[in-house]
Amino acid sequence: MHTPIIALANDDGIKAAGLQALEEALKVLGDVWVVAPDRERSATSHGISLHDPMRLREVGPQRYSLDGLPADCMYVALNHLLPRRPALVISGINNGPNLGTDILYSGTVGAAMEGALNGVPAIAASLCLPEVGQSVRTVADYAESASFIASLAKRILAAPPKPG
Repeated sequence: MHTPIIALANDDGIKAAGLQALEEALKVLGDVWVVAPDRERSATSHGISLHDPMRLREVGPQRYSLDGLPADCMYVALNHLLPRRPALVISGINNGPNLGTDILYSGTVGAAMEGALNGVPAIAASLCLPEVGQSVRTVADYAESASFIASLAKRILAAPPKPG
């Protein structure tokens, strides 16, 4: 039996602290693969790139950046990069809330929806933290949220939801 693959994406970019915290928390559960935008791509919804070529760049073991949108990242992961179908797709942890109608615009949600549309259980995660002025968020800021998402992922991997 194969170790489950967990595919990660986001809309805050490959260097985002939320993505790094999530990747670290999920390593104990499976084979984690990251394909994320090369830069921040918030509010891109489920947009895809149709007319411009995309460039995929390996930035580490099983870590890739793509100069496309979040949904493009998950599409490329699912259809061109992963060695087999993932057991779970997770997008996030978004820097800021995706609440109510925000989900209609969220690139984080768009990447998760790309996984779900391809029949893979998917989670979109965001975190609303108090403003910190000009400070940059660190991986530690996301640690508790990443731990919660890992516990949810563990439950989903143990008892996957029925398709649809």
